[in-house]
Amino acid sequence: MLRVWSRVSGEELAAVPKGTLFDVVAVKRHLRAKYHYPMCFQRLFESESGIEELPGMPLRTTEWQLVVSSTLGRPDLEDRATEELVLYAAKKGHVEVARALLAGGADKDWQDGVTSEKTALMHACAQGHIDMVRFLLEAGVKTNLKDSQGKTALMHAAGQGHAEIVHLLVEAGADRNLQDNRGRLPNLQ
Repeated sequence: MLRVWSRVSGEELAAVPKGTLFDVVAVKRHLRAKYHYPMCFQRLFESESGIEELPGMPLRTTEWQLVVSSTLGRPDLEDRATEELVLYAAKKGHVEVARALLAGGADKDWQDGVTSEKTALMHACAQGHIDMVRFLLEAGVKTNLKDSQGKTALMHAAGQGHAEIVHLLVEAGADRNLQDNRGRLPNLQ
């Protein structure tokens, strides 16, 4: 068995069959899915040696201690937190992960060059994650940013038929009259 223990409480957080998880990233993904710990906040240390396991490394031991940061405190991790907010939490609708990432300094309005300059709000709207949309709106995200096609979060929600999200966005001040790069307005019917 592979086991992960909380370094603070001593509580066993994970016990998975050996061979199920093959590297540090897989262990961190498992902990994020189970406990909503953002991957960029997790630090895994070998239980016996205390050496930190780094992403990309094969697993050298079967027991680790986990330290989860509540704040980033490291500028080099802020970009990773922001990417995790946009590319994971918002896309998948994981509000608790998003809450931790924003508390840790993630940029709530960052636009990802990998996904056509979409923001966390755009991803959440397109996927229909209403709780995530509510959370992001309460966090004060900008509602009228445009992606590389000129689409706003309102256009993404309307295009997928997410009427309740459209209503939330309009209430939050999203501009119904913004056009995309082709001159189209959001279809609010």
